[in-house]
Amino acid sequence: MSPEGDDMEENRDKMKEKEEIPEGEYTIPLGVADVKREGTDLTIITWSREVYFALEAAEELAKEDELVFICGHYEGIDERVLEETVTDYISIGDYVLTGGELPAMVMIDAIARLIPGVLGNDFSSEEESFHNDLLEYPQYSRPEQWHGRKVPEVLLSGNHKKVTEWRLEQAKQRTSARRPDLYRKYQEKQQLIKRLAVHKRNNIHMMEGLGIHEN
Repeated sequence: MSPEGDDMEENRDKMKEKEEIPEGEYTIPLGVADVKREGTDLTIITWSREVYFALEAAEELAKEDELVFICGHYEGIDERVLEETVTDYISIGDYVLTGGELPAMVMIDAIARLIPGVLGNDFSSEEESFHNDLLEYPQYSRPEQWHGRKVPEVLLSGNHKKVTEWRLEQAKQRTSARRPDLYRKYQEKQQLIKRLAVHKRNNIHMMEGLGIHEN
């Protein structure tokens, strides 16, 4: 029998094996598949094109009950498998990796930390980069002086209001310098908030939907 014939025979054997699999369990055999999704579960393939993964996508995916990631390797996955099982195609950037395992791990980590209870402090994720369209402010720890560099005095003052103001200003400066595209987005949102605030009583629901406060 030819190599092609051996492959077909192997695929038929795999199809027979799938008939013995309990309902709801996923299998992705090489070459062919007739896997069906159950309920509203999302099946995601890590892809080198299509939708880009960002914070907004992580927040949406964190709301799902279950996620299934399919990781291609080298030449990818049979198109029929994709047509039958995949609901979302997501890329983490314009570069090529050997397989989809690392992108899947990146997405799983970013998504998991947004699930309530995963982080020790539920406010931690809200203060980090990209929330409110700003990069995170500089972090400092002990000792107060290291290699001649001191921790900013305001952080040692105990004045929480001034610390908050300093962190916001530092986040703005860092974002403006390192991610001007993101900073423009931040400025546009702030301008919108100011316009809505003129008639705050009428626009309160829209302002809450923006997810940030007036700064």
